[in-house]
Amino acid sequence: VSVNGTIVLVRYGKCFRGLKVQNAQKRGAVGVLIYSDPQQDGYGTHPGDEQGVYPNGPWRPPFGIQRGSVQFNSQCAGDPYRADPRYGNKTALEICGAASKDIIPSIPSLPIGYED
Repeated sequence: VSVNGTIVLVRYGKCFRGLKVQNAQKRGAVGVLIYSDPQQDGYGTHPGDEQGVYPNGPWRPPFGIQRGSVQFNSQCAGDPYRADPRYGNKTALEICGAASKDIIPSIPSLPIGYED
């Protein structure tokens, strides 16, 4: 399936969200929407779970989202524009072999709730 020129819809899980964005970007996508599947997010795995959605319980509500980095951490983790004296103020390229511009997505990504 070609994703070139499209906005890709992906589900959280199995691998880090940054890899999902990286793979979409490599294949020409222009953006990524990431959602949590309630069946894979804990909700719906026990009888009565429909009563356990926040604020009545621990499960993510339909409008809830996950937040977090989509940096390409498998290439170089940490602040991509580091200026840290603990590392002698070395760049990401000097530390990891990857330039800062290559570990930050060039396409937008947005988390959405499962009701969206």
